[in-house]
Amino acid sequence: MGKAFWIGIIGGIFRILGAMLAYLIAFFGTSLLYANDNRFVNKLRSWKLKRLRLYLSKKYIHGSGLEIGALHKPLRLFNGANVLYVDRKTVDKLRSDYPELNHHSLVDIDIIDDGERLNTIEDSSADFIVASHFLEHCEDPIMTIETFIRVLRPDGILFLAVPDKRLIDKNRSLTNLEHLIADHRFGPTISREDHFKEYEECVVHRPVKRGYSIHHHVWTYKEIVELLSYLECKKELGISTKKVAKTRFENIFVVRKN
Repeated sequence: MGKAFWIGIIGGIFRILGAMLAYLIAFFGTSLLYANDNRFVNKLRSWKLKRLRLYLSKKYIHGSGLEIGALHKPLRLFNGANVLYVDRKTVDKLRSDYPELNHHSLVDIDIIDDGERLNTIEDSSADFIVASHFLEHCEDPIMTIETFIRVLRPDGILFLAVPDKRLIDKNRSLTNLEHLIADHRFGPTISREDHFKEYEECVVHRPVKRGYSIHHHVWTYKEIVELLSYLECKKELGISTKKVAKTRFENIFVVRKN
């Protein structure tokens, strides 16, 4: 038996070990990840998510647009795309709100505006809008998405990334479509205090100042699909979901204005 034979045997062993590792991660990775006791699995999933974001950005993001609430994690852009960063406060005030980000670089804010309303942004003026881990902070997500569609040009792209409830909000109740419709129809004040109390009891276990940007709503992949399907039925919006990416960390939706 020659050298080539043993090289083949060793290569086969490594392929089998690689397949076994992938199997273990697929079946046991979720519990390990959410228990926060396996750094390897955590880093692997984070790496895969970053690769997915890069792929979607390269494929769908072109022209000039906006990113809402990017903070320290703006979406990397390609294809010569130009972006203006929108937030409700200046960088100094954001650092005051989020002292845990003091060791991170925050993007320079180009436009100070309420990301849910974008009152200073003209209709049909953006080729794309990126809203990553933003929608769950909105008191009226339906109005927010309608605002984004107003600002997009025809064929414009909404890049929507929403965290899965199992990361931070695993002990909280899911937000169903009926709740979102009520918040939109009657105003978010009908549920605001309930959101804060649940966030205090189930997430931070301490009082939270009213007006702080909490996760008002909590979703899994299923609830976001229901929300977008509901909005797609509103012909005056004229939107369609072009791409859906479901991951352990978050769910990403690429929505086009028709």
